[in-house]
Amino acid sequence: KVTGVQTCALPICKGTPQVVLVTLATGRSSPLTSSAAPNSSPTFAGPGTILFSREDGGKIAIWRTGIDASGESRLASGCDRPSANPAGSAFLCIGGTQDDVLFAAPIPAGGEAPLRTVRALVEGGKFIYARWNTTGNEIYAVTNQGRVLRLDPATGAVLRDDPVPLDDESASSRSILAAVLSDDLAVQAYSVSRRSSNLYLFRGL
Repeated sequence: KVTGVQTCALPICKGTPQVVLVTLATGRSSPLTSSAAPNSSPTFAGPGTILFSREDGGKIAIWRTGIDASGESRLASGCDRPSANPAGSAFLCIGGTQDDVLFAAPIPAGGEAPLRTVRALVEGGKFIYARWNTTGNEIYAVTNQGRVLRLDPATGAVLRDDPVPLDDESASSRSILAAVLSDDLAVQAYSVSRRSSNLYLFRGL
C-alpha cells in the first residue's frame, strides 16, 4: 500500500486546509487534522509519523501526528516547511525574519524540541527548500538567489555551492520560487520567476 500526504480545502476539509492521508492505489483519503488554524507542508518522518506546519494567530509552528491521526502535538515554534531525516529522528525547518535561517531539531518522544541554527544567509538570501540526503550525512538547501548548497548537518559548513542547473537564458534573471530535490540530487525541479525588460524608441512626441 503506497500512501502520501497533502493539504486540502473543501469539501473534505470544510474550508480550512488540513493534513490528509491518501492511499495512492485507491485514491481513498482520510483527514489527519481538524484544527481551526490552517495546516501546510506535510511530510513523513518515518512510516508512522507526519510532520506539518500550522499557522495560528500569525505564528507558525511545526506539529506532528500519527498516520492514524493520533498523538497530535507541537514540536517547535518559529519555523516552517519541516523535513525529516531518513531515520525519522530529527527534522529541518526554515525560519528567521525573512526565511533566512535553516534550523534543525531532534524529534523527541514528547514535548517541544529546541531549535539549533544550521546556517543563516546574508545579503537578502532566503531558504526556499531543504532536505537531507539519502544517508542523512548532508543537507541539500536551495536559496532564492539560485544556489544549491550542500551543508554539513553538524556544523552548517558549506561543503559545496552550485548554481541551480537552469539554461543560460534564465541564469541572469531567475528568482527561485519553489524547489524539490531527490535525496541524491539526481532529480531536481524548480519553479522560476523570470524578469525581462524592453527598450522602446518613440518619435514625434
